[in-house]
Amino acid sequence: YAQCERVRLGLPEDVCLALLQWNSVLAVTYPARNLHKIKRGDSWDTVNEKSSSQCWAIHLPILRRRQELKGIPSYESVYNLTTEEQLECQKKERGVRQSQHQGKACLERYRLASMRIFEVVLESLQKYLGKDKFILERASIDEFYLDITQYCHDSSEEGGDETLSNVNAMKNTVIFGHRKDSIQRALEQACVVSGRIRDEVRDELGFTMSAGISTNKMMAKLAASHGKPNGQAMIHPHAFSSILATTKLSKVRNFGGKLGKEAERLIDRDNCDEIMMSELQQFSLLQLKQHFSSHDTAQFVFDICRGIDKEPVKETKGALVKSITAFKSFPATDCKQQIQSWLELLAGEIVLRVSQDTKRHGRHPKTCTMSYTYYTTPNGRRPQGTNSTRSQRQSRSIRLGYHPPESLVPQAMERLLPILKQHPLRGVGLSATNFESKCEVAIDHFFSQTGKRKATDPNPETMTAKALPCQTGTPQTIFVDQDLALAKKIQASYDREHNLW
Repeated sequence: YAQCERVRLGLPEDVCLALLQWNSVLAVTYPARNLHKIKRGDSWDTVNEKSSSQCWAIHLPILRRRQELKGIPSYESVYNLTTEEQLECQKKERGVRQSQHQGKACLERYRLASMRIFEVVLESLQKYLGKDKFILERASIDEFYLDITQYCHDSSEEGGDETLSNVNAMKNTVIFGHRKDSIQRALEQACVVSGRIRDEVRDELGFTMSAGISTNKMMAKLAASHGKPNGQAMIHPHAFSSILATTKLSKVRNFGGKLGKEAERLIDRDNCDEIMMSELQQFSLLQLKQHFSSHDTAQFVFDICRGIDKEPVKETKGALVKSITAFKSFPATDCKQQIQSWLELLAGEIVLRVSQDTKRHGRHPKTCTMSYTYYTTPNGRRPQGTNSTRSQRQSRSIRLGYHPPESLVPQAMERLLPILKQHPLRGVGLSATNFESKCEVAIDHFFSQTGKRKATDPNPETMTAKALPCQTGTPQTIFVDQDLALAKKIQASYDREHNLW
């Protein structure tokens, strides 16, 4: 996100820049991190104090309440600004603070950059490798895994000129565990491909990328950390032991949460933050089974601590998002007018994004789910004296019909009024899901069917299942459990992204 702002504003690669949401740093460039020790979670004042006001502080874009939404911009209109436009944006935006009551965070600017970068990556892969020579798995908005195993082995055996002898292709590559074998030659070939992709993205769009090259997903991700911020690293299996001996357990993929905490309890140490991944190798598979009470989990830990990751790279280059979600958190409130104004803003954003998705992919959603969260404290307010409130938050959801925005919000409020009498809310969200392909469909169709429903329809909160008609005429059963799972997913994503919405 910070790099998106650097590119958009036309700032140099070594600029110190922090991107904030409300009064908290959301993302920071590597120069700001290294020179001024600015980190995520720092406040505006902390950023200024640490950098003596030398660091650029930019607030991410927000959608304001009662703001007229005019459509989603293109990548070109956001990032291909003239020098005069960039200077004007710099002047208007640097150091300008925003408060949470003014609106909700809008991430569309960063989604546009992500989509464009992935387009260039795919174009580069198809140009140099061919359409069927790779498997690409998109892991997040700014991360992906790439499997080019067969291509690299075939190319290295053919003895082409794209090998380690090509010094330019291996520039900025940190190498761990050099060996003169077929694996080494294939990994070197992967470094050539990685370097070309990174160069094309940088030359065409101005974004820098880091890359990790190895023989499985976990070790490739660890390698990438040694290539940051604008380089790449390669780890040969011979070096796995030395790398894992200096890698903290909490830094390994899948070990940053509950599994990591459970694994830490195996090692009797006061400072768990200093536990290295290789230390788990001292436990036998039987001991791990006794500790985790699950054969699969024990086997997974047994393998991972030795650098063995059997999870394949899964093809996602043609996959589309399964939901379009907008969420807004706020201080707990039971004020009907305030919640309604947030719902109006969310509904407007959802309709715009659905409209854009329909134009791009020829599909539209069949369902819309409203989620809401609240505190379980006696007064329904944020617990005092604690930083984490996760254990005292609840998420619920309600299935709504298909309405235009002017009808969606009133029905949502009708469903929420009884809930507000019991719990002040701390967040609401809308999510368009269950997409179906349909050519030449107007976006209003997504919201047009509810008027046909009767007022006597059962309450979605109390029903266990409901049959909805689908295109083939076959009844489709949708369980409320799906709604609850969606609400939990939305909340988990919200927590994971540090109040991203």
